Amino acid sequence: MLDKKKERLKAQDSLDNYEALDSIPETYQTHGFEMEKSMEDELDALDSILETYQTNGSYVKRDIKRTFKSEEEIYEYIDKLNAEDDQERAIEILESGKAVDYILETFNKVHVGDEDVAKVLLLSIASQSIKDCNGIQPSISGDIGKGKTHCCRTMHNLIPEEYRWETTLSDKALYYNKDLKPETVIFSDDVDLSKDLESSIKRATTNFQNDTKYTTFIKGKSETLSIPERIVWWLTSVNEKYSDELLDRQFRISVDESPEQDTKVLNSKRKRKTGQGVTLFKQSQSINICREIIRNIKSHNIFDVKIPYIERVIFSDESNRRSHDLFFDMISAFAVLDYMNREADDKGNLKANSDDFKSAKELYIKYIAKEKTWFDSSEKKILEVLSGKGEMNVKTIAEKTEFSEDWVRKKLKKLCEGKENDLFDKVPELRCYDKEKPYRYSLSIFDIDKPKKVVWLVEKK
Repeated sequence: MLDKKKERLKAQDSLDNYEALDSIPETYQTHGFEMEKSMEDELDALDSILETYQTNGSYVKRDIKRTFKSEEEIYEYIDKLNAEDDQERAIEILESGKAVDYILETFNKVHVGDEDVAKVLLLSIASQSIKDCNGIQPSISGDIGKGKTHCCRTMHNLIPEEYRWETTLSDKALYYNKDLKPETVIFSDDVDLSKDLESSIKRATTNFQNDTKYTTFIKGKSETLSIPERIVWWLTSVNEKYSDELLDRQFRISVDESPEQDTKVLNSKRKRKTGQGVTLFKQSQSINICREIIRNIKSHNIFDVKIPYIERVIFSDESNRRSHDLFFDMISAFAVLDYMNREADDKGNLKANSDDFKSAKELYIKYIAKEKTWFDSSEKKILEVLSGKGEMNVKTIAEKTEFSEDWVRKKLKKLCEGKENDLFDKVPELRCYDKEKPYRYSLSIFDIDKPKKVVWLVEKK
């Protein structure tokens, strides 16, 4: 019994002196709840633990001398105290302006790398709390075994339970579910969308700020069912086998498949096997605090976010209207995640600042804008090897980059197939000669580090 108590308190990850439970009288274990005096002694022991209970670096005295009818009531009370402290800590983090950093740090304790994917997932959560927002709908792609599912599950676990769903779906299942609430994040892993299900998701995405209705006949009577407003969908896949119409509504991003990431993941697995790492579903105070941060944001009325400098935002490409909407939604989402440090106008609207623009711009340039300007380390090596050096085949590129031929071939195969979000979109000057094998590639002299202007702020007049 005592071992069980110690493990439960230790799992709270916030009671440092759980060893003090050794002082709980043995009579309580043998005589159960008939021994009222033993129950009082146990409470005294618990109280001594709480005297040295640390909260944000200071020691807090907790008074738990009260009447309990059962052991469960004791633990429920301790859980309540812990929840109150988690809520207080969440507010402190929000006030400090470190909510995004704290959540990403907690995420990376479980999942190595893929910080940009985690940011996009976090922005999608924040977008549910914004008025006049189209919603940020992530589509996460990646090869089998490269971590897209683990990445999403890790972030999904940081959302309060009442706002998250992980499920496979039938065509009209969401319309019939009465428990689905507004602002829910639905994670569906490696799903093959039927035509009807994709249609439902497209409609719900388009109607983001309103419920999506569906009229059918049940037992001979006409009934109107609906999907609640502000639902976000996290869809993962290997090849994004969705229609162009659906993909056009999504923030498309892939997990890191580089050899460097493979090494980081392997090292992380080694640490976990020696007891040094954190597993996906191990409960911790930091996870609870992340949930309280998100719960705090969702507990407010929907934020009406204004971008005071919106007239000064200039895009080099004005043709992609949907991407502009997404960029403005990203700015608003960053503002909401730091709402305690944003000013309000005279109507009470939240005002996004220049930091929100900079944060949104970084992701927009990497993943949304047509003029891709960011390259991961493996892409840089390939470009550096090819730049101004004439035609090369896969074997030569592999030798010069010290990558495996399979890795280079996979990267360049996507290029030749015209896959979006790869080198072909980032570097139009890159050429592929695939009429005969072995395929050859060439690149005119190219300044990898010279950025192209994609979106920027003009100075105030």
